[in-house]
Parts: sequence; structure tokens; C-alpha cells
Amino acid sequence: MPLLVSGPGIAENAAESVPVELVDLFPTVCDWAGLETPEGLDGESLSPFLEGRPEHRQKRTARCDYLDRKTDVQFMMVRDGRWKYVEFPDAPPRLFDLEIDPDELHDLADDPPPEAPLKRLKELLLQGGTWEEVAEARAADLEHLHRARQTPAEPRRGSTVQYRLSDGRIIDADAALYDTCPPV
Repeated sequence: MPLLVSGPGIAENAAESVPVELVDLFPTVCDWAGLETPEGLDGESLSPFLEGRPEHRQKRTARCDYLDRKTDVQFMMVRDGRWKYVEFPDAPPRLFDLEIDPDELHDLADDPPPEAPLKRLKELLLQGGTWEEVAEARAADLEHLHRARQTPAEPRRGSTVQYRLSDGRIIDADAALYDTCPPV
């Protein structure tokens, strides 16, 4: 999904196909508010990029894990400015050259072009863990979440929207926003 940002101080042509993640928003807002960004965050401020200084951007890739428990759809994805690589637990991987195929209509995974950095993309994807490691971490965190939210009157279910942090924790993204239980 695209991230669109507009406002005072945003460079006129800052819009570019650069991978960003939701974790980049908190450090960006801290910059805008003149606050020091807390240590240990996975994100990076987008302020230099938005001010027209893309050379100050450290992170050049974005990755995500996705699991919809209702439909059992799962995938892990990593992309850089040009390439997008997607793996599924029970289906062949996909590779797209976003420079020539921005609509992702032509899967190149069966016959990747020589310039495709497939090895690097796979290594970046595995930084989040193997399918087994992700499943184990997700199960442990969901069990912890379930125990923390259990009340005698009503068991509570975790959200289908979850984020896996680089340290392995899985954060239940939106249920805590509407719940009075203390965060896990």
C-alpha cells in the first residue's frame, strides 16, 4: 500500500518508490515534534527523505509477515526499490520487477533475470525467521495474549492484525486500542 504524506516542509518531488514501513511513522512523528526518538525501535525517521534528502535514508528495504487467522492466508514479503519477493508456506514463491512491472502482473520466480538479487532478498526475508520460527513465536505470543486478557466472565480473542518486531515479539496491533486490559 502506498504511504502518502503532504504538508509544510515536504519536498515537492519527495514522492518516490521507496520502501517504507509503518514502524517508520513513530520516529518520523518524533522528529516533527522535536522529540528524541526512543532507543530500540525498528523504524527510521522519514523526515530527511520527505525534506528532499533521500541520501540520508539508511533503510532501503521493507519486509512483512502476514497471517489472517480467519482465512489462513499467510505470506512473508521483502522489497527494495526495484524488486519484490514473496514466500508462502504452501505455494511457490513470487518475484516481481517493480521497475518494469509496477502492477505485479508478471511473476519472475520461475526464471529470475540475472540482475535479480534473489539471494539477498531471501536472506533479508529470513531475518524475520523461518516459517517454523514465525509460527512458534506467533503461537507463544497468542497464548500469552490470551492468558493476559482472560477474564472470568469473558475470554478475549487477539486481533487478526499483528506485527512481528525484529526481536521476535508479535504485537497485537489493534485490539489493545479498544481494550482496557493492560498491554502485554
